[in-house]
Amino acid sequence: MPVTHFPGSTRRALMYGGPMEAERHTVRRACIDIGANTTRLLVADCDLVTGELDICHQERVLNRLGAAIGANGKLPNEKVTELVGIVRSQRGSALDFGAEDLACVGTAGLRRARNRDTIGAQIAAACEGLELNVLDGADEARYAFAGAAWAIGQARSREPLAVVDVGGGSTELVVGVPATGVTWWRSVPVGSADGPELGLVGDPPSPQELDWARRRAASEIGAVPAPPALAATAVGGSAGTLHQIIPGALDSDLLLTALAQITARPAGQMAVELGLEPARVQMLPAGLLLLLAASKLFAQPLQISFGGLREGLLLLRH
Repeated sequence: MPVTHFPGSTRRALMYGGPMEAERHTVRRACIDIGANTTRLLVADCDLVTGELDICHQERVLNRLGAAIGANGKLPNEKVTELVGIVRSQRGSALDFGAEDLACVGTAGLRRARNRDTIGAQIAAACEGLELNVLDGADEARYAFAGAAWAIGQARSREPLAVVDVGGGSTELVVGVPATGVTWWRSVPVGSADGPELGLVGDPPSPQELDWARRRAASEIGAVPAPPALAATAVGGSAGTLHQIIPGALDSDLLLTALAQITARPAGQMAVELGLEPARVQMLPAGLLLLLAASKLFAQPLQISFGGLREGLLLLRH
């Protein structure tokens, strides 16, 4: 399974164990985030005084857990073994980078898996007692909100902010005031890996499929009105990938333009043209339609934020 590494700052990597040890007010923390599509590692120095993060290292591995869950609701044994191997490898990377504190969390992919307790036990056995914490929707929304606000420089803002986190197996919708916390949230059990559930089965999807999926996404996302916010930001794999195609804030027109571009040709061809992973391109139409529905729900264009659940978890971890 190929691993993607991301550049990060290492300027504090030699700080520990030296003369400054008694004075330091940072902790090097790490988070392994097991999503429905991807398992990601983030290692960062957390300043306990200022609440800032200094990112040291990131990794991601496509896992496709959501698609692998069987009719019995369980993740097959071979997929569990693969996942345990990914977590063990990322734990090793975190330790190599000097992480003193390591969290391992799961989101919608593992919330759906009926054998998640068994998966947690196998991770603990293979990783010297590492505990898997499968987050509920409330915690996932809280962490995503904190990480998004930090990433766009609004962690201390007292203005209402809306956040949409389109994951592989769910979409978190959050409104809050960064300085004080979340005031409203919803977890919608549809994500970028759920294209077939939205009616997207063709490669590329037909206009009729796209129209049906757009209406279905709007129905799922817009089922409950959201409180007003002065700005909205999007986090997650779909948002990050979309930024490579159309940088800047995304309104409805730009999202529809991107959707037309992505679905003009089969996913394999678009992946080559855009320099993206084919699996990511396959999930983009569903992700785009969910982002479009969220932009309309919040009545705001979406600013892309390169921070979310993992950053929020490290910032809020005690």
